[in-house]
Amino acid sequence: MSVTVYSRLGALLRAHNLTNTDLTEKIEAAFGLSVDQGALDELTQITPIREVDIELAAAATLVLGVGLDDLLEVRAPSKGDDTRPQEDVLGPEHSRRLEALYTIQGYRSLTEDEQAELEELVAEYGHLLHERRLHDLAERRGLPVEQVRRDVAQQLDEAIAWWQDVQADPERLDAIVAQAQRQSTLASTVGSVAESGDVMIVPREKVTADSENPARQRARATLAAAGILATDFGVPEGVTALSDEDIARLGQLAPGARPSEELVDEDRGLY
Repeated sequence: MSVTVYSRLGALLRAHNLTNTDLTEKIEAAFGLSVDQGALDELTQITPIREVDIELAAAATLVLGVGLDDLLEVRAPSKGDDTRPQEDVLGPEHSRRLEALYTIQGYRSLTEDEQAELEELVAEYGHLLHERRLHDLAERRGLPVEQVRRDVAQQLDEAIAWWQDVQADPERLDAIVAQAQRQSTLASTVGSVAESGDVMIVPREKVTADSENPARQRARATLAAAGILATDFGVPEGVTALSDEDIARLGQLAPGARPSEELVDEDRGLY
């Protein structure tokens, strides 16, 4: 198991609306420290870092008002963890170039060539990540990659066709929007009530299905007259209640069963 260290300095600078130059000036003004721009650039990369200028890192945390643990993230993936950084998708060279372009954007506007290169790298990253997920899904399902690719493409086509149909039918679109708004309002209302703690449960008179359905009442009377109407739905005598261990065991997958995430993927599709 390897331990990987990542720097969050780039994200912290964006959160504080600062550039590398701004941070350099603040560090030099506050501590009289000569900032090594190469070391600072290394701390703004999103790829794993192997060496840290601890004096520079400490000065950056003091200027930004954060702790060292906010600046540096240490990851020790557990067994079976499939979390893979961007560098593992694009490759070290392209990943560093992508981060460099993002860093340059913090200093100035990109040139046309740089903007085109950035868009190309982002597109390549998206394509490679999509291919990786297709292969992972195919492996989990035990299917050929090309079959999974066709299935995903078909699901996407169906989703696009559904959306086009909805857009072509204003009444249907309005109904969907209204339903979404009602659900959003209900969720917001329930959340607000739950936070306030003022929850009141008001009992209502139970309305049985029989009182509303004469045909059902006649059917029940006929079955009762024939002596075949079941009315005793209680627990039979001599039944032993399940133990907590039995209940927990019933909630577990059988040995060799397909994992839940695979079943969800199969039901809902890759996306």
